[in-house]
Amino acid sequence: MTTTNWKNICLSVPIFLLMVSFQQDTEKTWQKDAPLTWTDFQASEKPSKFDAKTVSNTRCRERFAYRLVDTSKIDSYVIEFKVKSVMDRSGSWVDPAYKTQALLEHEQLHFDITEYFARQMLKEFQKGSYTRKFRNEIDDIKKRIIANRNTVQMLYDQQTNHSLNGNVQSKWNKYVKVLLENNPALDSTMTHLPQ
Repeated sequence: MTTTNWKNICLSVPIFLLMVSFQQDTEKTWQKDAPLTWTDFQASEKPSKFDAKTVSNTRCRERFAYRLVDTSKIDSYVIEFKVKSVMDRSGSWVDPAYKTQALLEHEQLHFDITEYFARQMLKEFQKGSYTRKFRNEIDDIKKRIIANRNTVQMLYDQQTNHSLNGNVQSKWNKYVKVLLENNPALDSTMTHLPQ
């Protein structure tokens, strides 16, 4: 049996939806030559989950879709995937008093880190073996990649003090540039994070 419907998996929604559009109006897809601008930060109020010290937040995530190509064998499904990283403009916020170039570049690196993990997610999906339980198998891969991404994002903010430590910020800028240029294996990345 072959299906041609791509299914869109929203990371925040645990159900599978027929894909109407792989791009939402409020989303910005990561592109090498289209960095973030302050106009991308369209949320008008700081989300309540952030403390008084937080002056900006870039909400970004991996969005993926898949297509069942071959389900003729009981324990060996063939699935094609698409993965991209997106920034949710309507959920991204900045305090107008802190709109500096340094802070914008810090937020861009959050988006760049998400792009690296989107690439890793695609690689892991492509390496996966799938059966009738493919939804669970896909979900396991997704959860592992997201957990690693969250770890790296938190470490990035801690080490750079949210962009205030310029020397460490510079190290992270170089580190993430290498990640995007070389796309090293996830295992290597997780064991060689900046210190």
